Amino acid sequence: MRVPTAPPRALCPSSMDPEGGSCPGGHQEGMRLLLLLLPLVLWGAPLAQRLELRQNVTVQEGLCVLLPCTFPHPQVSFGKIYMFWFREGADTKRDPPVATNKPEQKLHEGTQGRFSLPGEPQARNCSLSITDVNAGDSGTYFFRAETHFRKFPSLNKMFFLNVTALTHQPHVLSPGTLEAGRPGNLTCSVPWACERATPPIFSWTSAAPSSLGPRTPFSLVLTLTPRPQDHGSRLTCQVKFPRSGAMVERTILLNVTYAPQHVAIGMFQGNRTALKILQNTSSLPVQEGRALRLLCAADSNPPAQLSWFWGSPTLEVTPISSTGVLELPRVGAAEEEVFTCQTQNPLGSQNISLSLSVVSPPQLLGPSCFQEDEGLRCSCSSRARPAASLCWRLGEGLLEGNFSNASFKVNSSSAGPWANGSLSLRERLSSGLRLSCEALNVHRAQSGSILLLPGG
Repeated sequence: MRVPTAPPRALCPSSMDPEGGSCPGGHQEGMRLLLLLLPLVLWGAPLAQRLELRQNVTVQEGLCVLLPCTFPHPQVSFGKIYMFWFREGADTKRDPPVATNKPEQKLHEGTQGRFSLPGEPQARNCSLSITDVNAGDSGTYFFRAETHFRKFPSLNKMFFLNVTALTHQPHVLSPGTLEAGRPGNLTCSVPWACERATPPIFSWTSAAPSSLGPRTPFSLVLTLTPRPQDHGSRLTCQVKFPRSGAMVERTILLNVTYAPQHVAIGMFQGNRTALKILQNTSSLPVQEGRALRLLCAADSNPPAQLSWFWGSPTLEVTPISSTGVLELPRVGAAEEEVFTCQTQNPLGSQNISLSLSVVSPPQLLGPSCFQEDEGLRCSCSSRARPAASLCWRLGEGLLEGNFSNASFKVNSSSAGPWANGSLSLRERLSSGLRLSCEALNVHRAQSGSILLLPGG
């Protein structure tokens, strides 16, 4: 429609014309026509050619996005401007928009409460705000505008919203190290989340004893009281965005410090290895003359300093080994005493002691016999750990202990590893009788014998 270039007659402000007469009916009709044409004159070029809009926008699900948009504004205000955003393929006469500033306008069910127009039309702001973006929001959208008097021409510009999977991860703030038995706080947060979105739901997964602490819309505090066995275990913070269904998580490994515990001593003797967890002051039997290697180990974090001592460790005593290994090249009687392994780190210490018990089978000296005035006297000795018990055999008869009669006398004694015995025979014995000395301890029995010859 073409607007006349010649100025029209002045419009009557009332029922009187400018010359004092009545305003002709044709002039009133012209006024109404001019009011309808005025928005088109003020808007100038088609709106589609001036709409400033990004063509493609990418956003991760669960987040928010603001699509900047501006449009040309009339040079003078002429009624309220209503703005609408529609999805591609929508019938603007029948289908509801995804967002509008028009009051009481029915909106698309899938976008209601999430799509909005935060800008003011008077500021030429047609920006579209989307919160809690979900995968179903992907697609093409277009803009419409109207006043009470007229709908503006169709717009050719559209924008495509591309929704991708959420790749952000929660932030887990921890004190770095946790001490066993002491409560510590860890905070899981999503600082990259949109404040206008629905608050996410936090959950924690851990085997360590824990309780939930203060909660804010975008973070959650976990109070953890770890145990030594929780060191190195996994702690997972999971965050779910309820309106979009997006879910992300972060897993960390717990670093728990604790004092030494579960001290163990490994024993290496010859080609055999025996690993034992010994109680304090345990006794360890070791064969005399063998090489012995003791290895001390403890479970702790940070790792414990290991040392070996003779007896009980004190501040004035120098360790015989500043490592967890104690070498004894040849075990003898001198090693039959207490050794202590000390384990220590900044959180505490634990000691374990053991007593070496040197053992050996009997080594028999004798028997030997010589003639006395009253008869025959025999002696026998044994060295063993523990000391052996001695007994005599005369033929088939067994003689032991300390006793005497008219025919013979038996004596026995012991001192340390030595056992000594003597036998006195007071009557003439038949020739060819066998006399034996036997030594016995828990490890072995050994015997020696002599044969009483004729004429002896």
